[in-house]
Amino acid sequence: MSAYRIGFIGVGQMGGALLRGFLEAGLVGPENVWISETDAERLKKLCEDFGVNPARSNRETAENADVVILAVKPQQLLDVVDDLAPVLTAEKVVITIAAGMTTEKIMSRLGKGLRLVRVMPNSPALVGESASVVSPSKGADREAVELALELFRSVGEVVELPEEFQNRVTAISGSGPAYFYYLVEALVETAVEIGIPADIAEKLVIQTMGGSADMFVETGRRPKELRSMVTSPGGTTEAAIKTFEEADFRGLVRDAVTAAIRRAEELAK
Repeated sequence: MSAYRIGFIGVGQMGGALLRGFLEAGLVGPENVWISETDAERLKKLCEDFGVNPARSNRETAENADVVILAVKPQQLLDVVDDLAPVLTAEKVVITIAAGMTTEKIMSRLGKGLRLVRVMPNSPALVGESASVVSPSKGADREAVELALELFRSVGEVVELPEEFQNRVTAISGSGPAYFYYLVEALVETAVEIGIPADIAEKLVIQTMGGSADMFVETGRRPKELRSMVTSPGGTTEAAIKTFEEADFRGLVRDAVTAAIRRAEELAK
């Protein structure tokens, strides 16, 4: 892996998290990394912090790289791809992390011989705890897929699925952290409304959520089993769970995920 040269086109929050993860895992040395970014100040800071090479253009990044990471927003991706078409050859591995944008649509601009891999990471990549889903295009060989798996394993868990699942996993793991934070917000606000001081409310809720997540890893038990352990018959937790059920909490979650899938599909049009 260390023999590869990697280029990042776009180093926002996710691109920056991946850059840090790849370097800290020792998968690539900073001298073999090129980055291009529209925010000149951010580009300068990242190069100073990590010792990587700044590029004057997206094309320069792609020309210098064996592996090109397309980390721009979905709405910008096709314009970027059109600009890079002359330099994205079949010898390079190209990885896109843009939500909703199919490899077929990208390859229609670049040619079917491209070794293109689509990946959906999520924001916990910032702390090395991402859940990433890797999907090969029709032009990707096994070497390209294994390379993508190795790279994204450095920032958390990674699985491989056919591309038909990508919009669905975007709505689950891609957007999932925001659902979790939204619940945390609601619990903290409720705690404050019932008189618990705000700083203590936030500390209690965050520790409760973090500890509960750790229970999955430490015990290996299923969600329903862990919930049952906390839910004593006739107790306070059961009363709260019944309130969720009466409001069709599961149906609300299903509707939210469906809305996210629909939006992912719209982004590709």
